[in-house]
Amino acid sequence: MTAPSVTPSDAELLRRHLAGCDTSFTDLVGRHSGLLGWALHQAGVPVEDRQDVLQEGLLKIHRTAATFRGTESAAAWLHTIMRNTALTHLRDSRRRNDELTPAVELGERLRYLPDDRTADAGQTVHRILLHEAVNQLHPGLRDVVVLTDMRDWSLRDTAAHLGIPTGTVKSRRARAHRHLRVRLSEAGVAPAVAGASLESSA
Repeated sequence: MTAPSVTPSDAELLRRHLAGCDTSFTDLVGRHSGLLGWALHQAGVPVEDRQDVLQEGLLKIHRTAATFRGTESAAAWLHTIMRNTALTHLRDSRRRNDELTPAVELGERLRYLPDDRTADAGQTVHRILLHEAVNQLHPGLRDVVVLTDMRDWSLRDTAAHLGIPTGTVKSRRARAHRHLRVRLSEAGVAPAVAGASLESSA
């Protein structure tokens, strides 16, 4: 007579996972998939971001499995890791948005600065200082600013023209904007170029 199979506990699945079992981690995650999804919902992660955050959380669980002591609830341990991952994601997203706002404002000002023929004296000085600041940038940063902000090229077209990934264009543009904000602020024209928010973020 075959003995009835015994469902392994969460702790046992983690132990087997650490011992090299290929299926234990999948079994554990599947057992608590609803709880992990609820952790993301409860933390307020947008629906469109949840799959990415879930994958990041699962990776953290996989890497930190050895830290589970077995004296606590595995479900609570899993929930804590997933929730912390979600909160970190939300915090990083807010920080990226805060950094993006002044960069977008600067880009808009670069694109729509008035023509020298119609600008008053103050605007002309600001335009000259702006171009000088752009010319002082590292060539790799300067090329990105000229193409994206002054010529209004898309990130994709700029990347193709320069032969670099789109992500590199984004990071160089952000770095260039930071340098410009500092230099324009030091010249005393940051408010006229990009508004009070630029001055405060420099």
